[in-house]
Amino acid sequence: MLKFGTVLSAALIIGWALVGSATTASARHHRHGCCGPLPPSYTYSTRNVYKHITRHHDVYRTRYVKRIKPIVHVTRIQPIVHVHNVTRVHTNLVGVVHPVHHRVTQWLPARTYQTSSTVYLRPECGCSYGY
Repeated sequence: MLKFGTVLSAALIIGWALVGSATTASARHHRHGCCGPLPPSYTYSTRNVYKHITRHHDVYRTRYVKRIKPIVHVTRIQPIVHVHNVTRVHTNLVGVVHPVHHRVTQWLPARTYQTSSTVYLRPECGCSYGY
């Protein structure tokens, strides 16, 4: 649709140029003998110009999808186990030598040692008593 409108408008413009310019060209450029101005010559080429237009139309609709919601009923069983631990202690006595030092002071009876010695004194005069 858009291409058809573009081609139609291009054809109208070219047709108007041919008809309108031919009347004015012939009026302006008429022959003045052999040396006068020459009428212009026209060549035409058509160039296609493409324009891509994308128009988006948003359409909203509802689609229902089946979704499963699981509902789980759980019965939980909790076993209760009573454990009674009895520890029986059997004691075996073993003697271990452990030295303990005690300080005790005892008084012993005195020993008596008798010794004798001879001492020679300086001789004294018998007449005076040395005073």
